[in-house]
Parts: sequence; C-alpha cells; structure tokens
Amino acid sequence: MHTPIEFFIKVPEDLFRRGGATKPRFDYIRLSPPRVAPEKFDLKVKNIGGQLLIDHKSGGLSLFNKPDFRSGSDWWVIPKDSPLPPGFTLSKDLTGNKFNGHYSVRSLTDITPEKWAEELGKWAEKYAVHVNKFTGKLVAKNV
Repeated sequence: MHTPIEFFIKVPEDLFRRGGATKPRFDYIRLSPPRVAPEKFDLKVKNIGGQLLIDHKSGGLSLFNKPDFRSGSDWWVIPKDSPLPPGFTLSKDLTGNKFNGHYSVRSLTDITPEKWAEELGKWAEKYAVHVNKFTGKLVAKNV
C-alpha cells in the first residue's frame, strides 16, 4: 500500500496513467472484494445497508510523475494545474519509506463504484491527453 504524505486540490505536476489507445480508462478500478491479496487492487468496498460503497480511506487511482513505456505506449497525461473533480483529492504517496513518483486520486467520502467511475471518467475526458498529443515535457521512466 501507499502512505499519503501530502494532499492537493489541483495537479502539482504533469501526472501519467497507462490507458488504452483511444481512452484513458481513468474510470477503471480494481476492487476488493472480489480481488483479495496478493492480487492487486486499487480500492476496498464495503456493504452498508445493502449498498456497496468504496472505502475512501482504502486507496485510490494511481498516477505517476513519469510514464514507464516498458508496460506499453498508451500513456495519458493530466497536465499540471488541472483541478481535481469535486469530492476528490490527490495524494503524494510513499511506497515503503520512499517517494517513487506515485500519486493517488482519492475520494473524500465513501461513494459507490459507479459514482467513482462516472466522476473520474468525466474528469479524464476533460483533462487527460494521450502522450502522442501532449505538448509538455515528456521524460520517460525506464527503471
């Protein structure tokens, strides 16, 4: 897991996420359950009165300060100074005890997976740019 060390209401630097050739896929999240460790998941869900809600303290959507093209060429950029969607924040995260360029988009409250996907999908449609069309500085992380 990642430990948040700083929070933001707008994107502090260009941030990257791998997606598809034509869609950024910011609305795709891996939930637990059904996934369980050691499988990777982004967020935990809980059942409250028969309604599944994302536990807002359990994690978020991963973004990185550099793309890693070893995992594919379809990276999307959220440019610096883009605002976060309403009801969300961005955390700068430690992995272990070190900052490795990882950030998480996190909900401020428990919300349904559908609402999460809808909000981040709309946010990506408005702000995400495929690296092929990105006009900012692109520095690849290949380590």
